[in-house]
Amino acid sequence: MPRPENVFIDALFFINAFLSLLPAVFIFIKKKYFKEVLTLLMILCLLNFIENVVLIIIAQSQISSQNTIRNIFSLAELMLIIQMFASALNARHKQLLTVFSIIFLAVMVTFYFSKGLGGKRTGIEITMQIIIIVIAGIISFNLVEKEDVMIFNYPLLWIAIGTLFYFLIALLVNTINSGSGEEKDRIILLNIASLVRYTFYALAVFNHKVL
Repeated sequence: MPRPENVFIDALFFINAFLSLLPAVFIFIKKKYFKEVLTLLMILCLLNFIENVVLIIIAQSQISSQNTIRNIFSLAELMLIIQMFASALNARHKQLLTVFSIIFLAVMVTFYFSKGLGGKRTGIEITMQIIIIVIAGIISFNLVEKEDVMIFNYPLLWIAIGTLFYFLIALLVNTINSGSGEEKDRIILLNIASLVRYTFYALAVFNHKVL
């Protein structure tokens, strides 16, 4: 996540960097890492935490290095999210989603090898955000459609809502023209969305009951 030179925005970025670690800590403390969805959530949060720490360490002037980190971690994040939501699908749909993710990963790896990892790929970012939004939206709809009285005990519902909220905002941010005066507002909006996202992830852990 880019960080303009601004004390408030830097503070917000640091808060979010460590907030991304909290759901993983809660999963470990409450010993819920034996459930597949929460195990994948813990890995996802650890991945995002590592990305944030690396971006903090890398100087802001090293744009190419920062873009490389974002490109690698964004692709890994997409694969984890797909795997996490695939656990809620039936065998046939899960297989189709797995095949899609393998094909998409192969295409992206080929593209990055030929074009390089150091560039900002807004088109690819938007494509991945749309994929996540569609999958999270479908999973949310399917869970709500069940009309199960215990629906709020399903961690995947909270994860889907938090994921859907964050990536809808990220998609909006990516489609806004990035003028110099708008950049700080864009980053603030994205950081706030990230805060909401990890709050929902934490709720996924706390509301989980053995069903």
